[in-house]
Amino acid sequence: MIRHLPPHEMLVDYASGALPQPVAIAVATHAQLCDESRDRIAALEGVGGAMMMNLAPVAMSDDALDRVLERLDAPSVVDSQEGDAPALENSSVDDLERALPADIRARLAHGDDGIRWLRKGSAVESAEISADVDGYDVRLLRIGAGKAVPQHTHEGLEVTLCLTGSYQDDGKRFAKGDFQVADPSIDHRPVADTGEDCIVLAVVERRIRLTGLFGRIINPFVRL
Repeated sequence: MIRHLPPHEMLVDYASGALPQPVAIAVATHAQLCDESRDRIAALEGVGGAMMMNLAPVAMSDDALDRVLERLDAPSVVDSQEGDAPALENSSVDDLERALPADIRARLAHGDDGIRWLRKGSAVESAEISADVDGYDVRLLRIGAGKAVPQHTHEGLEVTLCLTGSYQDDGKRFAKGDFQVADPSIDHRPVADTGEDCIVLAVVERRIRLTGLFGRIINPFVRL
């Protein structure tokens, strides 16, 4: 059961197209896993469509149709469940193929042997995902079973979507499909549950800032 959903305000912004693309990717991926959020988004889109029907018409630019057609040809964030997964020669391939929509797989950084996982300390590996909006970092994080992400806070928004395994944070458990939002008021240290590595989709506005004595010392030199 998915217990942690995006805030209502975020779903409203998603339905209206107001979310930055990296955050929208996280919401869309969550919605593919969560019937409740998908239904809420559909209802919000219906409300928005009804409101638009009552708006007074406005003149369109001469190139409006061409620009709409260009956007239709662009890769979709939401309708990304179809398509074959790339051949990923990695121990977590099966989990990733089950958890990731095609759009996310296509955006992942790859090397000769599959996903390009980079070690970020003893507990965490990272795989970068391309995104088109400056100021956001989008990546997969793989947290070793029973291990913790370094204690940190944030310079902006942080969105985390659990894809495989589970983790604990601030007395709450986040499993597949659960959605977590943090901001500069949060200082935390998520810990993966034992028995299985935890893979999350992380979207970070600006950067995180390590806390604790050791974290403050190495802060200028690291990036999760």
